[in-house]
Amino acid sequence: MPYRHIDVRDLPQWSPWPARLLGVEEWRRPTRTELVHEPSSEVVASLGDDIIVGTWSETCARYDQLLNKTMRDAIAQAGCAVELGSGWGYHLWELSRTIDAQFYGYDYSPNAITLAEEIFASEPRIHVARFDYYANEYDSIFRALARAGFGRVVVYTSHSIEQLPSAANVIKVLSRYADQIATVFHFEPAYDLHRDDLLGLMRRAYAIANDYNRDLVAQLRSRRDIRILRAEADVLGRVPFNPTSVIQWEFARG
Repeated sequence: MPYRHIDVRDLPQWSPWPARLLGVEEWRRPTRTELVHEPSSEVVASLGDDIIVGTWSETCARYDQLLNKTMRDAIAQAGCAVELGSGWGYHLWELSRTIDAQFYGYDYSPNAITLAEEIFASEPRIHVARFDYYANEYDSIFRALARAGFGRVVVYTSHSIEQLPSAANVIKVLSRYADQIATVFHFEPAYDLHRDDLLGLMRRAYAIANDYNRDLVAQLRSRRDIRILRAEADVLGRVPFNPTSVIQWEFARG
């Protein structure tokens, strides 16, 4: 897909965030909103440490391809994928278009669940229900998977852990179901993986300014029962200051 590179020094022409992060422009953190752009509108994004400009539709397509390419084989082998913090289930639907498996999404928003029920009423491979990241058990999720006859499933998150002050609880609770989990993927900003150059420091400042999660990697590294299989930093940024890192891990066995 076509895009053009821009110099990091030209970022202020495309985004108000450099001025905000440097304290030149006053800013207060608003209630979280979804990114909404016209598909054909040009936006600034990132590929690794490269700053690029392309259309919003191209940027979103790259993200969809990242999820599909990264998880395709694991989901096909497991036969089932579970997204925590799925919203109404867009990524479940997108993955289901090319991967033959069952897809389960869980989200806290009642509106998201209602919308999913309407959208996927005639789609037997996609199921969306309510859950709470902060709960001390996810029994309803894993009992449903067991009743459906699944063994070990793929669990993933996509920019939902970024909204949690700490990732400690979700990792702790998932450990209760280690025997039912084949592998876990996180497509999330990873504070500890940002580089110490100018762009990396701006990315850390962005996470602090928005009060996004900053301990996902640290929590994973602190667990002796977890084996990190990959940790690819800042792979793709639909917002260049909040790029997606790809982290895959599994529970240690034996």
